[in-house]
Amino acid sequence: MYLSPHISNLHCPNRTSVSFFELLTIVFDALTHGSLAHSNVSALGAVMAFLYSTYIVINAVLSVVLGRVFDNDFTKNGNIRFGLKMVGG
Repeated sequence: MYLSPHISNLHCPNRTSVSFFELLTIVFDALTHGSLAHSNVSALGAVMAFLYSTYIVINAVLSVVLGRVFDNDFTKNGNIRFGLKMVGG
């Protein structure tokens, strides 16, 4: 199976975690070529890890952005009703 050059350093003993882009590369390689280089890594586990990592990143970004929206609304109006209407619809 073809593996991206980024994957070759995944098993380095000094590393404790895999970056988001390396995980993305593993998932796309596994889904594109239909097999994995390591028999103890499942495609389903790779996809689940990718989706969970994506959820964490999106949640981290959205919480900061939405917090700023509510903070700005509270600073201007003294309440967050307009911010809730703007964010919630």
